[in-house]
Amino acid sequence: LDETGDHLFVGSYACKAESGPCASASKVHVFELPHRWSADNEHFKLIEVQQLTAPSLHHPAGLLLVNQTLYVLEQWERQVLAFDYDGNYTYRGVVINHLPDLPEKLIFSHC
Repeated sequence: LDETGDHLFVGSYACKAESGPCASASKVHVFELPHRWSADNEHFKLIEVQQLTAPSLHHPAGLLLVNQTLYVLEQWERQVLAFDYDGNYTYRGVVINHLPDLPEKLIFSHC
């Protein structure tokens, strides 16, 4: 969710190949949540407003929104990708490359 609770970000890995990444099928979906939604109410409709893709986005494994930037942890390429959270979700590129091992989660800390 974004800071206002208006948008939900969901990474999808939709690869049917037995080996190797599937860039065309993987993306980050941006959903607009209805006003007055509640986590207790499971009967609300998600409205997809955008699908984010990038050349090296094969398996989004973690999502993090910090200071108007959406960071996407890319598992296959072991990278962190960045998108502007400006309404257009402009792809900014790879901000961290060559992470060790296959990353799973992304956490931001001021420590």
